[in-house]
Amino acid sequence: MPQKAIPSTTLAAAVREYLGLSQVQLAVYLGLTRGQIAHVEAGRRLLRGEASQRLRELAQLLPDTDHSAEPSVVQALPAVPAPVRLRRRQVQCARRAASLRVELTQLEACAAQARRWEQLLVKWRAGQPSQSAEAHTARQHRFLEEWAATAAAALNPDAMAERVLLKLRIKYLEAEAAALREILAVQVTDEKNLEAENMR
Repeated sequence: MPQKAIPSTTLAAAVREYLGLSQVQLAVYLGLTRGQIAHVEAGRRLLRGEASQRLRELAQLLPDTDHSAEPSVVQALPAVPAPVRLRRRQVQCARRAASLRVELTQLEACAAQARRWEQLLVKWRAGQPSQSAEAHTARQHRFLEEWAATAAAALNPDAMAERVLLKLRIKYLEAEAAALREILAVQVTDEKNLEAENMR
């Protein structure tokens, strides 16, 4: 399932949203490529020269906006609250998901083995010997019936539900870890851009 993108807060994105333009349309107007606009909106690149001037002219159409600042820092992302705590949570989610994935792999291996046993038991029961069989056949019978019980336990509805729930927990832990990584990465990019601007 695709993850939601974090909305851009750059001037280019604000102008585009206000005027209802696509990235391609804004790129054509500014004399850039769609990829360059995407980088500008993500804060990875600054507009310069004529493209920057054209964007500022468009920006005059936006209500109550300070257009004197550089496009990439007009509405900088707010500082991430307690980034250490978010990073710790991201690591916890990733580790827990990895641990649960190992557990799920083991459970699914057991279920696959149980399905193989079920198939074997069907064949065995179809050719089951008569009651006059020797003693070792009785031992074989007990052995196979014990395995039949084990297979049934691994394939019962509760066990199947446990595996489904485990998959969901892994999915959402991994999604949370990915979202936290993205938030922290955006913060780092934003801080670098602000630092670069302050050095000019």
